Amino acid sequence: MPPPSSTFSPPCEAVASPCPEEAPLTKTMISYGRQSIGDEDVQALLEAIRAPLLTQGPTIERFEEALAGLVGARYAVAVANGTAALILAVRALDLPPGSAVVTTSNTFIATVNAIILNGLRPVLCDLDPATANLDLAHLAALLEGDPTIKAILPVHFAGHPCPMAEIAALAARHDCLVLEDACHALASSYGGIPVGSCRHSALTVFSFHPVKHITTGEGGAITTNDRGLRDRLARLRNHGIVRDLPSAPPWFYDVVEVGYNFRLTDLQAALGLAQLGRSDHFLQRRRDLVRIYQDLLAGDRDLTLTLARLGTEPSWHLLVARLTDPFLREHKAELFALCATAGVRLQVHYVPIHYHTCFVERFGRPSLPACEDYYRAALSLPIFPELEDGQVAEVVAVVRGAIAELREEQA
Repeated sequence: MPPPSSTFSPPCEAVASPCPEEAPLTKTMISYGRQSIGDEDVQALLEAIRAPLLTQGPTIERFEEALAGLVGARYAVAVANGTAALILAVRALDLPPGSAVVTTSNTFIATVNAIILNGLRPVLCDLDPATANLDLAHLAALLEGDPTIKAILPVHFAGHPCPMAEIAALAARHDCLVLEDACHALASSYGGIPVGSCRHSALTVFSFHPVKHITTGEGGAITTNDRGLRDRLARLRNHGIVRDLPSAPPWFYDVVEVGYNFRLTDLQAALGLAQLGRSDHFLQRRRDLVRIYQDLLAGDRDLTLTLARLGTEPSWHLLVARLTDPFLREHKAELFALCATAGVRLQVHYVPIHYHTCFVERFGRPSLPACEDYYRAALSLPIFPELEDGQVAEVVAVVRGAIAELREEQA
């Protein structure tokens, strides 16, 4: 068991940088991601703040309808953040006590926390080296070997869609439910099917943190095609309250189960609506940036990009490059520091779940060799709609310069 994370050195040898949501950032530094706010967003917020209701008003429903329409689902339930969405979605599945949920180790801790906070046990699956998503062969082995697994929670990492038809087939074979973590994957699709349509799952979760495809500041949502799940999620986000009961006085409400205050505000929903109106622009710009990176890094012997799997259209929430040289993997922390000094903030997504003290103390540390190899190699390069073409060239030049400096120092 590793000691507390402040002293634990993972096999990557790289010092983990701060959580993306908390890392300090200067105005001139090029970060791995940031929000895109336009005049229409500001106008939407001004109108919302002058409206009669700042929360629990009609803008929430309009945002939910627009989101459901975008992803091709019947319903969407907006909540305070992506973590709240994950917690509610796992809760709504009503899995038997003592059940396990299988997910990936290559995700933000919120995915696994949502399982644990619902009294369930997370089981970690290794990665497909090509996409850094769930490895289907390992997933099948886990399902065969552990009958307590009652749900599968695939993460569409970096916006790359998981093979949902195959996952759904495995789930049906083992009597499991499927819940998608699509916090990276708004506007992604596979085989023409939008992520979030719930074609192969009961529920799909989205996040609208500032670095995501669209933002509400903080915010999240769950999509589903099941009216019963939709109604329960809406109830759980608001303390478990039910109103408009037959024969009850107009002020009366009942609390039918223990819930949460996970509501989104109308201000956030107004911003989300304005952002949804530019979703196609955001997606196209990210695709354009990926093409520029691909052209600049074509034939590079030190960096390879994670590319789209055949038949998928990723949303490119992240653009992950991998270091091919073992020397560079060993000195990734120094590479990060050199790039930061030159004004480029890289990131690593993610520190594997099974490296975190809170996980290891409860569940031990499984052997996930593909995940660990990916972690040693991975670098998240800056990608966001406001990133300029010339800045992409600057990022590539800075990273290459840092690599050259490292090699010169070690010569």
